[in-house]
Amino acid sequence: MGAMIIGMATGGFAMMCCTVIVNMIVAVIVFVDARRCKTKPLVWTFMSLLFGPAAVPFYLVVKWKISKRKCSRCGTKIDKDAVYCIQCGEKINNKI
Repeated sequence: MGAMIIGMATGGFAMMCCTVIVNMIVAVIVFVDARRCKTKPLVWTFMSLLFGPAAVPFYLVVKWKISKRKCSRCGTKIDKDAVYCIQCGEKINNKI
């Protein structure tokens, strides 16, 4: 009986360690990618540490929306920090 309790406790500890390791790996990957894309790396790292792999789809959606911005007048792809379109001069709405 005692061995079974120790085994369950050890298994629970091992599962917790695996979860923490996976969350840390995900957080590092998200941090590196967010820093490369300049999309608030500390915020996304905190979110991925807090929610683990469940935060990754939200990060990817936000990243996709930022990367797919186009000018509303001419359709030219624009940089995420752009204020005006380089092709037609239209003022860019910076809301996501």
